[in-house]
This record gives sequence, C-alpha cells and structure tokens, in this order.
Amino acid sequence: MAELFVSLGAKDVRLVAPADASFSELCNSYTGVKESANPSVVAVPDSAEQVQTIVQECIATGKQIAVRGGGHDMYKRYTKPGAVLIDLRSLKNVAVAADKKTATVGAGLTSEQLLAELEPQGLQAVTGTGATVGFAGWSMGGGYGPLDSQYGIGAHQIVGAKVVNGEGKLIQADDRLLKAIRGGAGFFGIVVELTVKVYPLDGIQSGVFLFESSDLEKTVTTVLTAYNELAKDGLPSNLCVLPIIMPFPNAGVVFALSYIWNGPASDESRAWADKIGAFAPRLPGPPIQTTTMLNILRNLTKMIRQHIRGNCHSASITQLSSQAISVLAAQAAKIPAAGNGGFSLHIVRADSPTCASAAPASVIPYGTPHVSIDILGIVDIAGSDEVEQAMVSWAQEARNELAKVDAAAKFTYLPFTHPEHLSLEGIYGDNLELMRQIKKEQDPNNIFNNGLVRL
Repeated sequence: MAELFVSLGAKDVRLVAPADASFSELCNSYTGVKESANPSVVAVPDSAEQVQTIVQECIATGKQIAVRGGGHDMYKRYTKPGAVLIDLRSLKNVAVAADKKTATVGAGLTSEQLLAELEPQGLQAVTGTGATVGFAGWSMGGGYGPLDSQYGIGAHQIVGAKVVNGEGKLIQADDRLLKAIRGGAGFFGIVVELTVKVYPLDGIQSGVFLFESSDLEKTVTTVLTAYNELAKDGLPSNLCVLPIIMPFPNAGVVFALSYIWNGPASDESRAWADKIGAFAPRLPGPPIQTTTMLNILRNLTKMIRQHIRGNCHSASITQLSSQAISVLAAQAAKIPAAGNGGFSLHIVRADSPTCASAAPASVIPYGTPHVSIDILGIVDIAGSDEVEQAMVSWAQEARNELAKVDAAAKFTYLPFTHPEHLSLEGIYGDNLELMRQIKKEQDPNNIFNNGLVRL
C-alpha cells in the first residue's frame, strides 16, 4: 500500500488511511460503520481524471477496487475489506445545457444536491424520494420516483455518460454502452459523469393522506381496491400516488398515500386530491401545499432515520390483483410497530413514458406496467437486537408470500433485492448476454467485481 500512497500522492490524489481522523466518517453509511467491511484506504478524487489515475494505479499494483457514491446500499456492496475504496462524493459538478433540456452532473451528487443546483435555474430532475441517496447510483439501478409517471424512470433520463473502464481508459459511452448503463449499475467500470434530462419547475402540489388504520388489514384492502377503481379510467400523467405502510409517530402502523401533483394548484389538482383522500376514513393531517421536489425530499429526510440496521427485500407484481392486495393487507397487519420499516409501493402505469415504445433502450425490465414493492425490515441504528430480528423475520416472510401471488413478476428492483434472492436472469432476461459481452470488452479482468451486478 505504501507504493500507492507515494504514486497517488505525487499526483495530488487525496488518500485517507485508517489512522486518519476522517477515515471512520468516510466509511460511515446509511447502515452505519462496520469495521469488518472497511477498506484499507479511501481515495477521494476531485475529477474524472483523478478517478482514472486511481484505477490505473490499482491495476498496476494489483489492488482491489470498491466504489462508493451515496452509500445507501443495504448490503454494503460499495465497500470491500482491504480494498481501495474510491469515494466519488467530491464529484459534484452540475452544468446545464444552453437549451435547458439536459444537465451534465458529477457522479458524487446526491438527489438533494442536484435539485438544489437546478431549482434556482427554474429546473428540476427526476429523482427518488431519498435526499441523501446518490443520484448516479439511483439512476443506473433503475430509479423509481414521484415524477416518473410523467417523465419516465431514472434510467431513462440518461442521455450521456463518461466512464472509467476496467482497463483504466476514460471513455464517452456510445449508444450500446448507454443501454447497459441504463439499469446495469456500473458492472463494467466507474461512471464518473452523467448527462440527464431536466424539466421546467412549475410548482408541485403535495401532501400525505393518513388513513385510519386500527384495522390495518381492512384499510389496506379498502384503499388499494379504491385506487384500482379510480385508475381504471386513467390518471393524469402528472399525478403520482405512493402507498406507504409503516409506523408513524404516535399513531402506530398506518396506511398512507403520498399525493404529488406536478404543476400549479388548480381545480383539477384539488379534485383529484379530494377523490384520493376519500378512499377511506382519514386521520388528521396537513393540507395539500404548493412546494418543490427539493422541499419534499428535505421534509422526508426529517422523518426518515439517518442510520439503520436490518435488511430489505423487493417484490414485483404485474398488477394489484385481488390476491396481491389480500397478501399485502395480511402482511401489513404483521409489521412490528416497534420497528421503522414496512412497505413502500411504486406503481408504474401503462401510460408512463417508461412503458412507451419510444423509451430509451435499456437493459432493465421495468418498462412494462407493474408495482414494485419495497419490503423494509429495518430499525433505527440504536434499536434493540430483538426488534431488528423481528423486522428482518417479518420482511423475509412478506417477501416469500408476495413471491407466490398470481401476479408475481420474475423481476425485482435491483437495489433492494436481497443477495440471496437476486436473479440476474430474472431481472435482465435476454439482455444478460449483452451485458456479458460488454463486461468482456470493457472490464476483461473483472476489476469491478463488487457492485450490485456481478458478472
């Protein structure tokens, strides 16, 4: 390791060793510090060229590589014991194109940081709901979010990428490589920069409907059935409804619907809010307010634990069938109230640009109508071992039951899929062969072997 310090230090690359005061904080993540998973050194590049230099030096000296963006992977696949951890969080550049239709962004940005750069320019981007989640990793892993019913999922926002591949070359992705980047989660190299679509910021109407949930199984059944009925005749493309079932402060486990209308307040936006709010009896809550995606993410950050323990699972269903609703309702009633997790549903509708024939080419199967279900078996980092085990056991049971329903899909959402249940064939299907070909071309020696996708 000494030779690496000398060679990279001579090229002004910042290296942080375990003895340095900042090492532990750099290794900290959404799931806390786990010393058994710590790298031997953290490299903190401040440019794409420095990333290239680090990769070249690691190849030359035989050092293993791990790559960190936001650090939210539940299974800590961004780090590796004894490896050189390349921390991308200093790559935070944002450059909006003259036509204000795209922006080129560094791979170290979080969703909050990106939106904070765009908002003063009257723009927004498609992001998830996690303010501190790495934007590049979220996009390349698929990327569900509140605006995708109108604009498409995160992977489909990517129109360009700059990559350091497994041979240490800094390249601009061609169309074939872009297809793999859209959903492939960097299995062939380090994406150091993305060019993504951006959109006008015209105000967002947002609020959360908390439904009376003393009989949670009945409430889940009632609300999801009512949603199906309302959606039969179609929903406005700028309307997103996110079902959430988890413990809320002073209320126990509650079924909630997050309502997001992308656009100014109007009679139409208020009418749709009234329809959705009338699905079932409600608990008191704040009114629908005009806001922005940046504020929504920041407010959610206040509610979500900053560090957690436990694990998560993913299930996908082709529709909210009666059986699927029944299983969701029954499993919701079993969520341990002392935990901090539960269900989060994302509904990809047939009218979304994600499902259109003109959607950008990608390797992921998320371009058909479906419901992606996050199953969060988590507790606060300070929670008890007993509660953590209860949440983990609940999440495993819920995953197993949802995998058996009539509407179960073969694919799951890659970032939330437990490694024990990860099926690359199920997720990528016929595109897996293309990914293997690209792996051989861009990373023939398997330098990048520690990501979400391991080929």
